[in-house]
Amino acid sequence: MVPSPTSVHPSVTGCSVQSRASRQVQRSMITRWEERSISSRTISRTAGASTYALATGGSSGGAPAAERERIRLAGVWAGRAFQIVDDILDIDGNESQLGKSKGVDFIDGKPTLPLMFAMRDPQLGERLAELFVKKEKTKQEVEEALRMVKKTDAIVRSFKEAEGFKSKALKNLEGIPDSIFKVSLTQLAEMVVARRK
Repeated sequence: MVPSPTSVHPSVTGCSVQSRASRQVQRSMITRWEERSISSRTISRTAGASTYALATGGSSGGAPAAERERIRLAGVWAGRAFQIVDDILDIDGNESQLGKSKGVDFIDGKPTLPLMFAMRDPQLGERLAELFVKKEKTKQEVEEALRMVKKTDAIVRSFKEAEGFKSKALKNLEGIPDSIFKVSLTQLAEMVVARRK
């Protein structure tokens, strides 16, 4: 959707108050992301349960402490990959497959990795930040924002990050004797990046 003529944009000769504010939003949100490296929701919502189950399973199975730690780390990395893909699908997924509407993170003002990458775009980042900071967003504004994100390299870059976390998960499983925990985590790591719902 083409932005309304009444939308506030920086002029050629100067900056509006709103554009200055949007740049502050860009810096603030990017800083928040970089400080955390990954959304705090990742471990608590995704990796936490799977890591606890797998690590305690390894413990109850008599695995040495070093192996339990590698199982735990594999669960954390797999969980982080899962969250990034989840954030990508919130922007670029199929709503009929997801079973929910897209753009929920944007509406709620959650700084996901794809949004942070998109906000770095020199052409679209500022407008995206203007929309992101609004407490009340119209359906048209959300749709505009999602289209802008998809026009940038944010989705591709986010998938690469997820692939990197998957590789870290699999790396931690190398050298661990075959077991149900290793098989489960290997399958989990492979599945989370490939999933589309």
